[in-house]
Amino acid sequence: GVLHLYRLPTFERVELPAIEPGVVSLASLRGDRIAWTLSNARTPGLCYSYDVPASGTPVGKAAQVTFTDTQGIDLAAFPLPELVRYKASKDGLEIPALLWLPAGYAKPGIAANPIPFVVNYHGGPEGQFRPTWSATTQFLLSQGFGIIQPNVRGSLGYGRAFHMKDDYKNRWDSVSDGVDAADWLAHNGYSTPGKMATYGGSYGGYMSVACLVED
Repeated sequence: GVLHLYRLPTFERVELPAIEPGVVSLASLRGDRIAWTLSNARTPGLCYSYDVPASGTPVGKAAQVTFTDTQGIDLAAFPLPELVRYKASKDGLEIPALLWLPAGYAKPGIAANPIPFVVNYHGGPEGQFRPTWSATTQFLLSQGFGIIQPNVRGSLGYGRAFHMKDDYKNRWDSVSDGVDAADWLAHNGYSTPGKMATYGGSYGGYMSVACLVED
Protein backbone atom coordinates (compact mmCIF):
# COMPACT_ATOMS: atom_id res chain seq x y z
CA GLY A 1 0.00 0.00 0.00
CA VAL A 2 1.62 3.22 -1.19
CA LEU A 3 0.58 6.66 0.03
CA HIS A 4 0.04 9.44 -2.54
CA LEU A 5 -0.82 13.06 -1.77
CA TYR A 6 -2.16 15.72 -4.17
CA ARG A 7 -3.08 19.39 -3.85
CA LEU A 8 -6.52 20.64 -4.79
CA PRO A 9 -7.77 21.99 -7.09
CA THR A 10 -4.73 21.50 -9.36
CA PHE A 11 -4.03 17.83 -8.47
CA GLU A 12 -0.34 18.71 -8.17
CA ARG A 13 1.48 15.74 -6.67
CA VAL A 14 3.12 16.39 -3.30
CA GLU A 15 6.38 14.61 -2.58
CA LEU A 16 6.44 12.89 0.80
CA PRO A 17 9.38 11.75 2.94
CA ALA A 18 10.62 8.22 2.22
CA ILE A 19 8.39 5.53 3.71
CA GLU A 20 9.71 1.97 4.09
CA PRO A 21 7.84 -0.56 1.91
CA GLY A 22 4.82 -2.12 3.58
CA VAL A 23 1.12 -1.41 3.93
CA VAL A 24 0.55 2.32 4.44
CA SER A 25 -2.89 3.59 5.48
CA LEU A 26 -4.08 7.17 5.83
CA ALA A 27 -4.88 8.01 9.46
CA SER A 28 -5.58 11.75 9.35
CA LEU A 29 -5.48 14.75 7.02
CA ARG A 30 -6.07 18.12 8.72
CA GLY A 31 -4.90 21.34 7.16
CA ASP A 32 -1.26 20.87 6.18
CA ARG A 33 -0.65 17.95 8.54
CA ILE A 34 -0.95 14.35 7.35
CA ALA A 35 -0.68 11.19 9.43
CA TRP A 36 -0.40 7.58 8.35
CA THR A 37 0.17 4.13 9.79
CA LEU A 38 2.79 1.70 8.51
CA SER A 39 2.67 -2.06 8.93
CA ASN A 40 5.51 -4.26 7.71
CA ALA A 41 7.92 -6.88 9.04
CA ARG A 42 9.75 -4.24 11.10
CA THR A 43 6.91 -1.92 12.03
CA PRO A 44 3.82 -3.24 13.85
CA GLY A 45 1.27 -0.68 12.69
CA LEU A 46 2.91 2.50 14.00
CA CYS A 47 1.66 6.02 13.25
CA TYR A 48 3.71 8.84 11.69
CA SER A 49 2.90 12.53 11.22
CA TYR A 50 4.25 15.06 8.71
CA ASP A 51 3.72 18.79 8.26
CA VAL A 52 3.49 19.38 4.52
CA PRO A 53 5.47 22.44 3.32
CA ALA A 54 3.75 24.99 1.11
CA SER A 55 5.75 23.86 -1.91
CA GLY A 56 8.98 22.19 -2.98
CA THR A 57 10.71 19.04 -1.80
CA PRO A 58 10.04 17.35 1.55
CA VAL A 59 11.54 19.07 4.56
CA GLY A 60 12.91 16.75 7.25
CA LYS A 61 11.42 13.41 8.22
CA ALA A 62 8.04 12.29 9.40
CA ALA A 63 7.63 12.26 13.18
CA GLN A 64 6.83 8.96 14.85
CA VAL A 65 3.65 9.38 16.91
CA THR A 66 3.06 5.92 18.42
CA PHE A 67 5.62 3.48 19.80
CA THR A 68 5.75 -0.20 20.73
CA ASP A 69 7.37 -2.00 23.64
CA THR A 70 9.91 -4.22 21.88
CA GLN A 71 11.21 -5.89 25.04
CA GLY A 72 14.72 -5.36 23.70
CA ILE A 73 14.09 -7.10 20.36
CA ASP A 74 15.76 -5.40 17.40
CA LEU A 75 12.84 -5.09 14.98
CA ALA A 76 15.07 -3.37 12.42
CA ALA A 77 16.89 -6.69 11.93
CA PHE A 78 13.73 -8.48 10.77
CA PRO A 79 13.81 -9.30 7.02
CA LEU A 80 11.27 -7.85 4.60
CA PRO A 81 9.61 -10.15 2.04
CA GLU A 82 10.16 -10.27 -1.71
CA LEU A 83 7.28 -10.32 -4.19
CA VAL A 84 7.70 -13.25 -6.58
CA ARG A 85 5.49 -14.76 -9.28
CA TYR A 86 5.21 -18.29 -10.64
CA LYS A 87 3.23 -19.94 -13.43
CA ALA A 88 0.29 -22.16 -12.55
CA SER A 89 0.65 -25.69 -13.89
CA LYS A 90 -3.09 -25.72 -14.62
CA ASP A 91 -3.11 -23.02 -17.31
CA GLY A 92 -0.01 -20.82 -17.01
CA LEU A 93 -1.80 -18.16 -14.92
CA GLU A 94 0.67 -15.91 -13.09
CA ILE A 95 0.38 -16.39 -9.32
CA PRO A 96 1.88 -13.72 -7.03
CA ALA A 97 3.43 -14.73 -3.71
CA LEU A 98 5.37 -13.20 -0.83
CA LEU A 99 8.71 -14.92 -0.22
CA TRP A 100 10.21 -14.58 3.27
CA LEU A 101 13.80 -15.71 3.84
CA PRO A 102 15.69 -16.02 7.15
CA ALA A 103 18.19 -13.27 7.90
CA GLY A 104 21.57 -14.02 6.30
CA TYR A 105 20.17 -16.68 3.96
CA ALA A 106 21.98 -16.74 0.61
CA LYS A 107 19.67 -17.22 -2.35
CA PRO A 108 20.24 -20.38 -4.37
CA GLY A 109 22.79 -19.99 -7.13
CA ILE A 110 23.98 -22.69 -9.47
CA ALA A 111 24.04 -25.03 -6.49
CA ALA A 112 20.77 -25.31 -4.57
CA ASN A 113 20.59 -24.13 -0.98
CA PRO A 114 17.56 -26.01 0.42
CA ILE A 115 16.14 -25.08 3.81
CA PRO A 116 12.91 -26.08 5.58
CA PHE A 117 9.97 -24.08 4.24
CA VAL A 118 6.39 -23.39 5.27
CA VAL A 119 3.81 -22.81 2.53
CA ASN A 120 1.29 -20.52 4.24
CA TYR A 121 -2.25 -20.15 2.82
CA HIS A 122 -4.59 -17.27 3.63
CA GLY A 123 -8.22 -17.59 4.67
CA GLY A 124 -11.33 -16.44 2.91
CA PRO A 125 -11.04 -17.95 0.35
CA GLU A 126 -11.34 -14.33 -0.79
CA GLY A 127 -8.38 -13.09 1.24
CA GLN A 128 -5.02 -11.68 0.25
CA PHE A 129 -1.55 -11.82 1.75
CA ARG A 130 0.00 -8.37 2.14
CA PRO A 131 3.47 -7.63 3.57
CA THR A 132 2.23 -6.68 7.05
CA TRP A 133 3.52 -7.30 10.56
CA SER A 134 3.31 -10.90 11.81
CA ALA A 135 4.97 -12.15 14.97
CA THR A 136 4.36 -15.76 13.88
CA THR A 137 6.15 -15.18 10.57
CA GLN A 138 9.13 -13.57 12.28
CA PHE A 139 9.37 -16.39 14.85
CA LEU A 140 9.48 -19.03 12.11
CA LEU A 141 12.14 -17.04 10.24
CA SER A 142 14.21 -16.74 13.40
CA GLN A 143 14.18 -20.54 13.68
CA GLY A 144 15.60 -20.96 10.17
CA PHE A 145 12.38 -21.58 8.23
CA GLY A 146 11.58 -19.89 4.94
CA ILE A 147 7.97 -18.97 4.21
CA ILE A 148 6.06 -18.52 0.97
CA GLN A 149 2.58 -16.99 1.00
CA PRO A 150 0.85 -17.51 -2.37
CA ASN A 151 -2.14 -15.43 -3.42
CA VAL A 152 -3.75 -18.24 -5.39
CA ARG A 153 -6.56 -17.65 -7.91
CA GLY A 154 -9.63 -16.43 -6.08
CA SER A 155 -7.60 -13.99 -3.96
CA LEU A 156 -8.62 -10.35 -3.74
CA GLY A 157 -6.58 -7.46 -5.09
CA TYR A 158 -5.93 -8.61 -8.66
CA GLY A 159 -9.19 -7.76 -10.41
CA ARG A 160 -12.60 -9.40 -10.72
CA ALA A 161 -11.56 -12.00 -13.31
CA PHE A 162 -8.76 -13.34 -11.06
CA HIS A 163 -11.10 -13.22 -8.07
CA MET A 164 -13.69 -15.45 -9.78
CA LYS A 165 -11.32 -18.08 -11.20
CA ASP A 166 -11.91 -20.48 -8.28
CA ASP A 167 -15.72 -20.20 -8.24
CA TYR A 168 -17.91 -23.30 -7.97
CA LYS A 169 -16.39 -26.24 -9.87
CA ASN A 170 -13.07 -24.38 -10.31
CA ARG A 171 -12.22 -24.46 -6.59
CA TRP A 172 -9.65 -27.25 -7.03
CA ASP A 173 -7.75 -25.07 -9.52
CA SER A 174 -6.76 -22.82 -6.60
CA VAL A 175 -5.59 -25.91 -4.69
CA SER A 176 -3.39 -26.74 -7.67
CA ASP A 177 -1.96 -23.20 -7.47
CA GLY A 178 -1.12 -23.87 -3.81
CA VAL A 179 0.77 -27.05 -4.69
CA ASP A 180 2.60 -25.15 -7.43
CA ALA A 181 4.08 -22.84 -4.78
CA ALA A 182 5.89 -25.80 -3.21
CA ASP A 183 6.93 -27.04 -6.64
CA TRP A 184 8.39 -23.59 -7.41
CA LEU A 185 10.43 -23.70 -4.20
CA ALA A 186 11.86 -27.11 -5.08
CA HIS A 187 12.50 -26.24 -8.74
CA ASN A 188 14.40 -23.08 -7.77
CA GLY A 189 16.50 -24.69 -5.07
CA TYR A 190 14.98 -22.99 -2.04
CA SER A 191 13.75 -26.22 -0.49
CA THR A 192 13.30 -29.89 -1.27
CA PRO A 193 10.58 -32.54 -0.88
CA GLY A 194 10.42 -33.69 2.72
CA LYS A 195 11.43 -30.26 4.02
CA MET A 196 8.18 -28.44 3.29
CA ALA A 197 5.07 -28.05 5.44
CA THR A 198 1.63 -26.51 4.88
CA TYR A 199 0.03 -24.03 7.27
CA GLY A 200 -3.05 -21.82 7.35
CA GLY A 201 -6.00 -20.65 9.41
CA SER A 202 -9.72 -20.84 8.60
CA TYR A 203 -10.01 -21.48 4.84
CA GLY A 204 -6.20 -21.58 4.83
CA GLY A 205 -6.52 -24.71 6.98
CA TYR A 206 -8.68 -26.28 4.28
CA MET A 207 -6.08 -25.30 1.69
CA SER A 208 -3.33 -26.91 3.78
CA VAL A 209 -5.12 -30.26 3.92
CA ALA A 210 -6.35 -30.06 0.31
CA CYS A 211 -2.82 -29.42 -0.98
CA LEU A 212 -1.57 -32.47 0.93
CA VAL A 213 -4.37 -34.52 -0.66
CA GLU A 214 -3.51 -33.16 -4.12
CA ASP A 215 0.23 -33.86 -3.72
